[in-house]
Amino acid sequence: MISIEILCDSFYPEEKAVGIRLFHLANALKNNDFQVTVNSCTKNPHGNFKHRKNFFGAPSNKSHALVRLFQELLLAIEFFFKIVFSKSDIFLLSSPPFLPMVFGAIASKLKAKKYIVDVRDEYPEVYFVSGLVKENSWIGSLLSRIEKLTYRHSFLTITVTDNIVKKIITKSEHGKNKVLLVRNGFDEQVFKTSPVKEQNFTIVFHGNIGKFQKPTLLINLAKRALEEKQNIEFVVIGWGNNESSLLESNLTNLKFLGKKSHEVIPEIINKFHVGISVRTDDEISKNSFPVKIYEYLGVGLPVIVTPISEAGYFITNNKLGHQFTGYDENEIFDFILKLKNDSHFYQSLVNNILQSRLNFSRQKISNDLALQLKKDLTDA
Repeated sequence: MISIEILCDSFYPEEKAVGIRLFHLANALKNNDFQVTVNSCTKNPHGNFKHRKNFFGAPSNKSHALVRLFQELLLAIEFFFKIVFSKSDIFLLSSPPFLPMVFGAIASKLKAKKYIVDVRDEYPEVYFVSGLVKENSWIGSLLSRIEKLTYRHSFLTITVTDNIVKKIITKSEHGKNKVLLVRNGFDEQVFKTSPVKEQNFTIVFHGNIGKFQKPTLLINLAKRALEEKQNIEFVVIGWGNNESSLLESNLTNLKFLGKKSHEVIPEIINKFHVGISVRTDDEISKNSFPVKIYEYLGVGLPVIVTPISEAGYFITNNKLGHQFTGYDENEIFDFILKLKNDSHFYQSLVNNILQSRLNFSRQKISNDLALQLKKDLTDA
């Protein structure tokens, strides 16, 4: 039996996307005869896995950038020594956080052990975009060089979007068979459709409200609906360091519910009419595919995506909704009105979603990866 050790900052039942993604992957690996050990900062992780709790806490998005970097460094040192003293055959390293992934890769190489990298965000590019590190500085150049070497020496690198796959192949000079697209998907056991809908046409946003989100767009759309006396409601479920404008909003048609547990979110959002993702218009967002989009599809909601991005093209090309730049408030609002007033158009999008939704199931995606990994390790 192959033993695999997962090292991450969060694991289910925490609501973070990484925790949910890795929980389903861990289940799939176990179901395919892997011996699975999970290292995370989560106090009471869900699932029947051997768990080694991290001593240092998870880096927080709410912390100052330098504080977060220090938290990453502490966790990175811990991952290094955990791997050095581990007897597992192979390690799965999650990024972000970036530094723990890098230190984990170094420790794996020192032990002559295989490692897999699971990439969900583009680091160190996020450091560059946030202004924490200048890309053309010696530190920026060093981080970029380390990133390339980490990918190049991995047994396998998996990531969430086609654009990031292409970037990693270019950076690492890996063969295509060494970099796989493994989308996030939704949990088909909990995200289900509902025939019962709210009386007023309702747009929902859920998830992290961090620096790459644009909640002001939701506020402006809600204001427009009030000005034009349209019975359109907006509901926001989430948390993050960019939530203040929502907390301060006094709009009667915008409800900010704050953070909700992952277990109750499906039953809340499946009674609404449209899901929306509002990210900032930058390179990071253009290459992203937010988990919330899969979960909207999981409950049968047409999706509005900003900005123009890989996720947006996926939604638009498959006729599951539409994408816009973050500056096209008039066009977005007109599209919302069309969804509200043209029942035939709205239902056509819903039908497209219902016909294809199970292709986005986390269980299917994770099991396919586990089978592929088992074959590759057996052949290696």
